[in-house]
Amino acid sequence: MDRTQDKHQQWTDAPDAHGIVGDDSCFWPCPLLLSTASKVWRKHASTHPGRECQHDAILGARSGGADEACIFCGFTCSRNETHHRNDNHQDARPDNLGAICTICHRWQHLGDLPSGGAYLCYLPGLSPQNASHLLRTLFVALGSDDTDARADAHALLNWMASHRIYVEQAWGSCEPAVFASALLRQSAEEKEWREISFGDLALVVSPACVADAATSWRNDTYRELPVSAWPRVYHDIVNAPL
Repeated sequence: MDRTQDKHQQWTDAPDAHGIVGDDSCFWPCPLLLSTASKVWRKHASTHPGRECQHDAILGARSGGADEACIFCGFTCSRNETHHRNDNHQDARPDNLGAICTICHRWQHLGDLPSGGAYLCYLPGLSPQNASHLLRTLFVALGSDDTDARADAHALLNWMASHRIYVEQAWGSCEPAVFASALLRQSAEEKEWREISFGDLALVVSPACVADAATSWRNDTYRELPVSAWPRVYHDIVNAPL
């Protein structure tokens, strides 16, 4: 099996023909690429596979869900969800399941996002993982009691979202559903070029789409480092002795 090494010297296995990662799948990050759930014909098919994943993960019904690090960005939270690595939601084999944070999961479910709930934005220089981390931090700040922190978060979120205009100019649309429709028409070989074709694109999600998760982040992972402490942490890092 082919192996790839990222800039942090962490190894990940390339998926096989079925989209399954090998025995070393516990290591992250896996490449975070724009995707959508596969259309699998079955009786009583759900129109919201993303909701099924979220429900299973929160209840801890399957391995690779809550309290495990996201396989894409490494974020750990009790609200982490369950991701089907090969996009087939009928394939519940343990090695096809992995933990995923709420924001990275939206990258994998472009076709399930409501109109106006997210946009594809051109943000060169910002890795997909860092885009997820930045959005999560902004959403936590938006719920802060600090007026300045909320204002800064709104300004930065609007700045990120404003870059959708470049995607509209280049692709004709910045709506996730349009990209999801195109991905469903691609062959497996064509999907391998997503990292190049969609390079520098980031999914900017509306706060309303992750409101419940944001509350959990504030009360869980971010509780030990509240917004009020961020300026001090920033100062300590910038002014750290050499």
